[in-house]
Amino acid sequence: FQGSQIESILIPPQVEIINDFAFSECRKLNKIEFIERSESNSILIRNFAFFDSEIECLSLPLGNIELEDAWCRGTPKLTDIILNSKSKDYLFFENKYLLKKSNKMNELFDFLLFSRRDIKYAMIPPFITNISAYAFEQCKNMINVEFPVNHSKIGSIGEYAFAYTSIKKIIIPSTI
Repeated sequence: FQGSQIESILIPPQVEIINDFAFSECRKLNKIEFIERSESNSILIRNFAFFDSEIECLSLPLGNIELEDAWCRGTPKLTDIILNSKSKDYLFFENKYLLKKSNKMNELFDFLLFSRRDIKYAMIPPFITNISAYAFEQCKNMINVEFPVNHSKIGSIGEYAFAYTSIKKIIIPSTI
């Protein structure tokens, strides 16, 4: 599909892998949905899958979803992540951040994978322990990032997490 003129796509349950650059340079692509699948089905979205596309909405299915570190690299317009209401492993927190559990046995969603690209102010929740690579990449309207003073549990920030942003102020906690 690389470079195609498709505007939206519906992915069938048989698809288990979205490969590197699968939808890259799709200049008209704005929405990807998955046909509902069972909880036992799995889907892997590889690095750069949507690189340099115009995707605005990604609807993730129920099941075992794995997102590689750079899955959202080059997605300057991605703002909406729609999750199945039965999803146990992912949460679109405050309609801003895609979170996952670092440990599936734990109840806490503590790993920040992605921020909607139109965010202006990012207040990192105090329970976040890791920010993934490219999580805020191309958030061109973002001017301020705040971590809770003396309450942050952040331990690591992935490479290029804040690349190509307009941040004017960020104070990194000493816990990193």
